[in-house]
Amino acid sequence: MHFHDCFIQGCDASVLIDSSQKNKAEKDSPANLSLRGYEVIDEAKEELEKQCPGVVSCADIIAMAARDAVFFAGGPVYEIPKGRKDGKRSRIEDTRNLPSPTLNSSQLISMLRQRGFTVQEMVALSDRSSLSTKQALPNPAALSPSICVAANEVGKPPN
Repeated sequence: MHFHDCFIQGCDASVLIDSSQKNKAEKDSPANLSLRGYEVIDEAKEELEKQCPGVVSCADIIAMAARDAVFFAGGPVYEIPKGRKDGKRSRIEDTRNLPSPTLNSSQLISMLRQRGFTVQEMVALSDRSSLSTKQALPNPAALSPSICVAANEVGKPPN
């Protein structure tokens, strides 16, 4: 979820926004239909709002959940800056910029290089994004700390 959110227009939780009668949102894109865990983010937000209303954004919750998932899968522990702002806009047409699962390795390398990722980071991201469909966990050592830096660009869309 974190990758899908951040890849579109920065880490702004726009992937959580529901569609309306006037606007079809990212959440309903075929590229995002496999995402799971919306209810976990909603529950965390609800509990945080009871304790500290208006302080923790959904964008920060997604980032912290991704960090914790990496840790619980045997990956590294890393700090993330807090203070992301939640986006107000979510459009299904923006998801056309997500990497398609049908891209070959050359196409994927080219697309992610445009976003500032190395080949090694691309391999780590590709491996991590398939965590939920694998029997065995991937090697967490493949996750470079620079991925964490890229994922933590607060509200900043990629170049």
